[in-house]
Amino acid sequence: MNAAHVPINMLVQPHNRERALNEFIDHRFIPRSRSNYDVIKTLYKAKDAFELSMRSYMVSISDHYWVRPCDSPMMIGNTYEE
Repeated sequence: MNAAHVPINMLVQPHNRERALNEFIDHRFIPRSRSNYDVIKTLYKAKDAFELSMRSYMVSISDHYWVRPCDSPMMIGNTYEE
C-alpha cells in the first residue's frame, strides 16, 4: 500500500494495520437502510452487503478509495474491459 494514500484510520492505528484496514472495509458496505437495498441486492444477485459492494470494487464518490482484486489488470487511469 502506498503510505500517502492509506485510509486515515490506518494512520491513527499504525500498530495494527490489518485490523485498521478491516475496520475501514467494514464501513464501506452499502447500508441496509439505503432506499431499495433489497431490490438492488437482488438485481446484482448479491447475497449480502459485502458482495454487493465488491461488485463496484467498493468505489465511493465521496473519496478516492477502491478495492482491486490482486489478479485484476485494472489500474487507476485505464479502463477495464471484459
